[in-house]
Amino acid sequence: MGLSHSPRIVTNGLVLCLDAGNPVSYPGSGASWTDPTNRKITTVSGTVSYSSGAISFNQTNTFAAISASSITTIATIEMLVKIKSHVVNDFGGIPIGWDNYSVWFGNTSIPNALGYNTSNGDVYGLTSSNVSSLGIVGNWKHIIFEMRSDVSYTNNKIYVNAVSQTLTQVASTENASNRSLNSGVGGISGNIRADYKMNMDLAIFRIYNRILTQAEVNQNFNSSRGRYGI
Repeated sequence: MGLSHSPRIVTNGLVLCLDAGNPVSYPGSGASWTDPTNRKITTVSGTVSYSSGAISFNQTNTFAAISASSITTIATIEMLVKIKSHVVNDFGGIPIGWDNYSVWFGNTSIPNALGYNTSNGDVYGLTSSNVSSLGIVGNWKHIIFEMRSDVSYTNNKIYVNAVSQTLTQVASTENASNRSLNSGVGGISGNIRADYKMNMDLAIFRIYNRILTQAEVNQNFNSSRGRYGI
């Protein structure tokens, strides 16, 4: 499957690089998920299960606290992920979150919407019908979330399998005072408080401290081709 720090991926601006399919990064069991480029360890807490090069996060207690250095006003998050179901509660789930600024997924009102949230009942991103037509739920996808804190989140982007998607204001509006990347301190399957966990399998998780060009997005997507039928 290749090393997570393979030259096939973009390394400029890469501040966190985790690949569960690389035994140097994850040995197949335990709580330690390591960035091979700097030996920085991300701890996965709760129930940790592993299969076929991916770590399973459940909606009950699996969570990983992250700390990505050199994050100021831009965070580009790359995930090779299978979201297994929408979140069956009134709050939704968070694939990646900081403090009050996060990527938000689904709830009982908007079951499969996926987008940006600032703890204001808001979602800017993909509607439930968009998510359905893209086959995001129940299938492996390469997804990139480009998050900005220095301008309105309507400047953010979402790439699905290297294609930049058209985003809309799905619910409410942003609270700009909450639009902080929290100096790169946050969580996988939740925010810094481990709230709003996800039901998902995660193989690759990377964070860049800058915007990636379309060519760079293509490069990283192509590096994961062949995994899980993508």
